[in-house]
Parts: sequence; C-alpha cells; structure tokens
Amino acid sequence: MQELITHLKELRTAVAEAIQTLKISQAEAELDKLAEQSQAADFWSDQTTAQASMKQQSQLQARIEPWRDLEKQLNEALELAQMEDGSVQAELQSQLEDLQTTFNSLKRELQFSGPYDDSEAIVSIHAGAGGTDAQDWAQMLLRMYVRWAEQNKYKVETIEQSSGEEAGLKSVTIELSGPFAYGKLQGEHGVHRLVRLSPFNSDNLRQTSFALVEIMPEI
Repeated sequence: MQELITHLKELRTAVAEAIQTLKISQAEAELDKLAEQSQAADFWSDQTTAQASMKQQSQLQARIEPWRDLEKQLNEALELAQMEDGSVQAELQSQLEDLQTTFNSLKRELQFSGPYDDSEAIVSIHAGAGGTDAQDWAQMLLRMYVRWAEQNKYKVETIEQSSGEEAGLKSVTIELSGPFAYGKLQGEHGVHRLVRLSPFNSDNLRQTSFALVEIMPEI
C-alpha cells in the first residue's frame, strides 16, 4: 500500500505543477469575473458582447474543469489509500492507472504555449491540382477534421462552402471551438497530397491530387 501512496503523491505533485503552469487559478478568477458581469441587469442589452462573454465562459470552463476534476479524484484516492484498508488496494491501483492515463492526455496542453494556441481555429480547405479527384480529396480532409473535432468534443461551424461540379468541394471554411484548438491544429497548415487509383477515371489510372489547408487562429 505504501508504494501505491507514493505513486499517488507523485502524480498529485505533477498535476499541481501542471495546474500552476497552465495558470488555472487565473482562469478561474477570470471566469468568476465574467460570471459576475453576466448577472448584471443590462447584460443582454448588447447581444454581441453578451454572446462573446458567454462563449468565453464556456471556453474557460472547458479548460479548468478537467484539471480540477483530476485534482479532486487524486486527493480522494490518496485519502482513501492513507486509511491503509487492504481490501481496496486493487481498486485504488486501477484508479491510479486511470488517473495517470487522464493526466498523460491532459498534459499535452503544456506543449501549447504560443500566443494564439488557446484560440479557436479557422480551417480553410482549397482543392488544388487534380480536378474532380482534388475536390473529392478536399471533402475527405473536411470529414477528417470534423470527425477529429467531434471525437474531442469541439464545436464545428461551417462558415463557407463551395461544392465541386461533379463531386467533392472546391473550397470550405469551418471554425472549430474548443481548448487549444489552434495549438493542436496549426501543424496541419500546408499542402496535402493524395495518390490513389482514381474512382473518377474510366481507365482507373493512378491520380495525384492536392489540397491546401490553411489554419488560422481567431483573434
């Protein structure tokens, strides 16, 4: 049991350091300030400002809650472990592994320290050389980013979309809202190439298609 307690304490220390690095306390203070402002009688008199404030509150909550939940679960597990009840050791060991997995996933946020990494991301996809195949490739990329967003519980909003003449998309622009959206997606910026046997060619020839992906932060 002592080894388990040691591991729980080490993980709690690592989580505390991450919370400090990510300035979670400052985010909580900002959230409290916004929440107080939203209680004002004239808060909704300016719809645009009010909606922006509510959106910012939602973003802050999504950033804060996973870390505070992890911290709470660790404290509870450590408190239980220190009671030295051997009957719960197996359960606590399993919980420790789950908490470690959660931490490993969350700590990727520590990599995003750029000035716009925590911004929402505007993703534009433009079909390049390759005709219908390129337009189909652009649509495939769109589906990939939307699926990724859904898996990460990000909100997706279509800003502009231009369909291809036969299939696919000539261009599309979407906005992805979620914690560190730009930081996680900025590496996708550039030209993406697809080489395949074309389903749009009667001779089933190998076709190389290109699509440009632009990733911009919403400032």
